[in-house]
Amino acid sequence: MLDFELHNGLYPLLTNSGAYYCVSSNEGNPMRTLLRNLLKAGGQEALQEDRLRLWCEQGDLHSCSELLHQAQQLDWLQGSDQAAVWPEQSLEQALTEILPKLGSEGKVILSDSEGLYVGCAGYNHETALELAALSADIANLHERHQGLISGNLKLDQSSWGLMDSLGSSRLGFWPLHIGSERFVLAIDERPVLNHPDFVRLLTILSRRYA
Repeated sequence: MLDFELHNGLYPLLTNSGAYYCVSSNEGNPMRTLLRNLLKAGGQEALQEDRLRLWCEQGDLHSCSELLHQAQQLDWLQGSDQAAVWPEQSLEQALTEILPKLGSEGKVILSDSEGLYVGCAGYNHETALELAALSADIANLHERHQGLISGNLKLDQSSWGLMDSLGSSRLGFWPLHIGSERFVLAIDERPVLNHPDFVRLLTILSRRYA
């Protein structure tokens, strides 16, 4: 990972953990503002003072610089000396490639807030329809009890899972907040959210829906 300097023209890229943090909740804060704008930029805009102010949505360069370095220290951001290159393809084509890589069994669906699936891998149509409806119900349940979960219980988590007797997830649900839209990833068995294509997925969704 390269260190940032305000004038060195590096391209800021989100790591998997940084990308997940910025979409895991719809609650806003200065760090999420920076990361969400960088996610939408997709590593194709070099770091400059004016751009940093725009990404942070504030004019104080010192505060912006502190946010940038804090993101690096948390391993949510890294610098590249080359701009990212994204394939030119439709959302449907991209999801067909990406979704199977995000689960250990290749069985993954992405659904929207209406309970309709946007993309599917490894499931038949009927099962995907029902899983999409279940995903929306679970995300709504989480939002209704957000005060208890993040407030009283102090649990900074939004994912849910169906567990076996050993506590291992057999089916997990990960809400993703992109702009005003909420998606849910439903993943059979073990999630593989550290795959590079996870950031690619969130970048594509951010450019389309944010």
